[in-house]
Amino acid sequence: MLRHLKNINELIIYCAASCGLSWFSRLNPTFFYVVLLGRLSVLAYCIYIISGVEGNKIFSYCLVASLLLGIIGGYWDVIEVNLKFNAVSIISNGLIILAFLVVGIALFLGYFKGDKK
Repeated sequence: MLRHLKNINELIIYCAASCGLSWFSRLNPTFFYVVLLGRLSVLAYCIYIISGVEGNKIFSYCLVASLLLGIIGGYWDVIEVNLKFNAVSIISNGLIILAFLVVGIALFLGYFKGDKK
């Protein structure tokens, strides 16, 4: 665990870059899907390559957490306004997304526990 604390500067840079990308995509809405695709590809890389193939799960979890903290930090005011005025739709959409995540994680974990030839 101590060797991962040496990477804290790198994780802070990832978090700051993610927060900066959030602000950039809010200022230039045409780049929203480009930034979203980039983030999803980085998250998929973290989960599949770093965690699954390389077996470095702690660093992968820290990297995903820093990216998610940057996303939340960049969109905090938008999240706060939406929670105040659109709470019902956010909860229903959040439950749908959570269901897809649970199914995806279950399939992902089932893939790694299955027989490989």
